[in-house]
Amino acid sequence: ILPGTYTLTSGITLPNGISIRGLSLQTVVIQMIATSNASMITMGENCRVEDITLNLTSSTNGLTLNGIVFAGTSSQTSKLRTCVLTVDDSAITTTSTVNGALFSGTGSLNSSTFSFNSIKGSTINVRSNGAGNKRGILVSNSNQVSTRDVNIFVAQPRVTSSTGSYVGVETNDSGNTGSIQLRSTTVGVVLPTGVQAYTASDILQTTPATILDPTYLATAGIQIGPGTDLITKSAGGKGFSTYN
Repeated sequence: ILPGTYTLTSGITLPNGISIRGLSLQTVVIQMIATSNASMITMGENCRVEDITLNLTSSTNGLTLNGIVFAGTSSQTSKLRTCVLTVDDSAITTTSTVNGALFSGTGSLNSSTFSFNSIKGSTINVRSNGAGNKRGILVSNSNQVSTRDVNIFVAQPRVTSSTGSYVGVETNDSGNTGSIQLRSTTVGVVLPTGVQAYTASDILQTTPATILDPTYLATAGIQIGPGTDLITKSAGGKGFSTYN
């Protein structure tokens, strides 16, 4: 894609085996202004998105917004590389559900889980307001996800009275098998102070609620690997596992 700013009127679903690559991260911008529920990019299998600035914004209350969705088994076959992804609905006043990257597909532990790195060399920013769940990355199904050299930031809400949940990385798979391995990854939020009503944590392992038998590189939930930095050192009072 040549330099320029390209505005989408609806989200893009990539067919299997398709790559989108910008000439330069600094000069190629794809943007979308949502007035209804929206997923900006949905990955097919064996796809790649690279060297693009991606901006999804909205000022409409009550929406569900996803910057990029890894469906099917794309968490182990498709890649996001050297991109800056921002999802921003901070102008709203009530409730929304916001995910920078949503891993809603399936997967199983195999040799590619350790080495594949679904997201590498990229930045994910989430800026929102009001009530609802705001996530930099959400693993909501049995995906096996890995990241390397990634920065994830979820900003504090604009209004003090906001009651939402603001989290950098969450695993919440009802089957208790979904996992994410973070390596050389920085995750940060802004913790509430004083009268601020929202909740926040760098990571949140909602599932599995407990870790019964941790196994190297095979534990469900959030795995904190080498070089990972949790800016506020917060995990929402939940467990997680580590490895070297």
